[in-house]
Amino acid sequence: CLTFRGIAEEIAPELGNIVKEMEERTFGFELRMRNHIGLLMSQLADHLSSYPVQAFALSTREQEQFNRLLQYLSDHFYEEGLLQKALEICNLSYSCFAAKFKTIFGKSFTEYLSHIRMTHARQLLLNSDDSISQIAEACGYGDAGYFTRMFRKATGTAPLAYRKQEKLRQASPQNR
Repeated sequence: CLTFRGIAEEIAPELGNIVKEMEERTFGFELRMRNHIGLLMSQLADHLSSYPVQAFALSTREQEQFNRLLQYLSDHFYEEGLLQKALEICNLSYSCFAAKFKTIFGKSFTEYLSHIRMTHARQLLLNSDDSISQIAEACGYGDAGYFTRMFRKATGTAPLAYRKQEKLRQASPQNR
């Protein structure tokens, strides 16, 4: 069930640094590459630790259902009625689904869905000039004000401030 979706924007700078070091091959590049690889591994470990998968016995059928659900959520996170669709995909009652989901992923279905939506929102903020209302809608939030509150809760900053901070950070000389 583990994937590395949603982490591309976090690891891209380190991958770029590794490729740059390999191409330039200036004095000491091996040491710098090891450093970049270590940072990359740290980022991947942080990503995995945000999804603690507990030792939990699932039947093959349940594993297939949850894998199908994760793929569906990845492709349809912006839609309404996802909880009902999740219950249908997994063929479980709400209470059984909620308990299994929390045990497997270490967070509730709503928290997991919010994480997917916020990851997509961060990507849109950095890679588009869309308005906050457009981004909110693209991420499954019908109300831009509610989206802004959820984004601030998830990141500690408002969407426009996040966009500005990250674009300045990416443009700084130390990140080139």
